[in-house]
This record gives sequence, structure tokens and C-alpha cells, in this order.
Amino acid sequence: MKLSFNYLLVGFISCAFWGCQPGKTSSDGDKVYTAANDLVNNNHKEDNPHNLTSADCDKIYTAANDHVNRYHMEKNAHDLDTAGVLLDGHLNDCRDYRVRMVNLRISVFVLAKDADRGYRFIDSLNAGEFGKTYLKQNYLSFFKAIAAIKMGDRQKRDSSFQEMVNNIWQYIGTHLSDQMALSEMFAMKAMIVDPEKVADEVISLKERMPPGNSDFLDMLSNSVRSMKYDVDLDEWK
Repeated sequence: MKLSFNYLLVGFISCAFWGCQPGKTSSDGDKVYTAANDLVNNNHKEDNPHNLTSADCDKIYTAANDHVNRYHMEKNAHDLDTAGVLLDGHLNDCRDYRVRMVNLRISVFVLAKDADRGYRFIDSLNAGEFGKTYLKQNYLSFFKAIAAIKMGDRQKRDSSFQEMVNNIWQYIGTHLSDQMALSEMFAMKAMIVDPEKVADEVISLKERMPPGNSDFLDMLSNSVRSMKYDVDLDEWK
């Protein structure tokens, strides 16, 4: 199975710069975490620490996800640390859950604003696992942008976003009908260019896009126009 992270990138940008809406924690979140934590600890004491069932993996993933949701509500960094520990212990043990676990692990790095570890984590993944050719490089550039924001370096932030735009544009050259890629590209571009200009650029694609994409381009143009331009770097240090 290919890792298909592209939908996360737009979500990450929204979380990073405009805030995330709180999620809902499981009513049995503490019980789920305790069961999963015991499972992790006991499993590492056994001779074969990788012999996990699908049910075991589900408990671990659910517990980690509950902690991420709880972080959205309470903003306690301990929840992100706990989610990271649970995921790191079994990313390679749960094949059926690997995509979900990797997605969640990346979101933890983003929420923690941990640009260095996030970059190294993405760099450790095989590019062949990603569903699209540009995705791995774009995640690396995204974490470079996070580091630049934390340092207050607008020039590096903008150059990192421009790298992502360029990577997607190259991909779109042979995948013009990929609406998700187009959405990503223009959302990123609107971070560093006036959204009004970007929205006009979206509309100009109507002449080049395959028939039947007019409504999509209209919606994308309207979404881009509503984006916040030239984010204050101090908001996300």
C-alpha cells in the first residue's frame, strides 16, 4: 500500500497558521491508553516483540489518536509526547495500520512544532512508499518552513513554500486533472502571494483543464480568496 499523505498537507497548513478545531476524545480514552500502554510495555518484554495482532494495533492507534484529540482540547504537550511514544514503538509492527500511524505521527510533529525531528522522520521514509512523486520532498520542505517560521525568517519560509509549489507544478504537468494536487499547490501559493492574484490564476486554468472541471475551479478560486495572506510569523513561533 502506498502512503497517501497529500490530503494532510493542506490540513497541516490550516492547523499551523489558522488554528485547529478541537477534536473529540473517546469517552474511554484513559482506559484505552492504559490498555495500550500495558500492551506496549509487556510486548517489549517478550522474546518476540513484533507479534502483534490487528486488535493490538487498533488499541495502540486508538490510544495515540485519543491523545492527539485531547491535545486539541487541553493543549497539554504531554499528550503529544505520549502519542509519539505509542506510535514510535510500533510503526513497523502494524502493517495494516502503518499508513494511519505514519499520518498521525506526522501530525504530532506538526502540532509540536518539532521541525527537526519531523524532517528527519520524513527523510527516513522510502520515497517509493509515497503515492505521488512530489510528496516526500514537499513534506521535507514543509518542515523547513516550520523551522523558518520559528526562527522568524520570512525569506526561508517563503522559499520553502515556493519549493512545494514548484514540485507540484512539475507533477501537474503530466497530471492536470489531479484536483487534490491543484488544491494543495494553490493553497500553498496563497501563503506567499496575494490570494486575489492566486484565485485569478486558478480561473485562468479553465482553458487548459479537461472538460467538467469548471465547478471545481470556481470553488477552489473562492476558497483561495478567503485565505489569510502574509501570516504573522510571531503567531506560530
